[in-house]
Amino acid sequence: MGKQSVRLMLVGADGGLGSVVRDIVGNETDWALIEVGRRTVRREGVEEGFDSGSRAAWRSLFDSREWRPTVVVNTAAITNVDACETARPEAWRSNVTLVENIAAECKRHACKLIQISSDYIFDGAAGPYGEHATPNPINYYGKTKLAAENACIGAEINHAIIRTMWLYGEGRRGKPSFVSWLVDTLAARKTASVVTDEIGNPTLYDDVAYGIIKIIERDYSGTLNIAGPDLVSRWEFAQTVARIYNLDAGLLNPVQSGELKRAARRPLRSGLISFHVQTLMGLRLTSLADGLGTCRVIELRMAR
Repeated sequence: MGKQSVRLMLVGADGGLGSVVRDIVGNETDWALIEVGRRTVRREGVEEGFDSGSRAAWRSLFDSREWRPTVVVNTAAITNVDACETARPEAWRSNVTLVENIAAECKRHACKLIQISSDYIFDGAAGPYGEHATPNPINYYGKTKLAAENACIGAEINHAIIRTMWLYGEGRRGKPSFVSWLVDTLAARKTASVVTDEIGNPTLYDDVAYGIIKIIERDYSGTLNIAGPDLVSRWEFAQTVARIYNLDAGLLNPVQSGELKRAARRPLRSGLISFHVQTLMGLRLTSLADGLGTCRVIELRMAR
């Protein structure tokens, strides 16, 4: 796919990952960029109203020659795991029906679809997981993400699925990440309860964004894991955040996952193996210390 021929529709452009993808694409490519939010569509500074929950609205958007993409990247989803457990119809509409609507339009117009998925499609009994591991979600959020994957596959379109996890990064837009929540909590001298028995890979937004760009440039199809190289517990993650941000780790309170009495179960022994994206795409994945260090430097610059 030629770089100059790319017309990228970015769904969820105002979220944490979406905003980073938007910035990197805008700064480092010459691609035409169409930004889709829950209620708006933007292109070249022009904003229009839009209803992302309407099947007819998606059809009309794709039918417009002015807006029609060659590639769609969907970063939109309800990622609040407990909210998905308690508000299942809304979670299904946002995480599955939305993907079905987009996939149907991609099929009509021969567009490529890149869908963001999650390690939560697995049960966390025997991680870390490769791309060919058998899914077995243990909460409703995981079930919606697996259903979204199946919607892409079932549509019989050119598609790529990116599985990622424990996202963090600069640009505190959208839902706060674990890192931004922790930094704000510790900076306010408040205690933070952090689980010691959940294991996974903290992943920098930028790594996923650059992975998306490489997938588009190479027109890769299939499923790829993109997750950070460090397999750590949430507790170790928090300890590293406190150290890099020079915050008081004594405010961290270690707990077991079951003690928090959350609505949804979490995979405990999780993690994703990202060997293929490194070998096939040449993507360099950022260590947790380096990623947090970069975020810290950027924040200090912005505070001046």
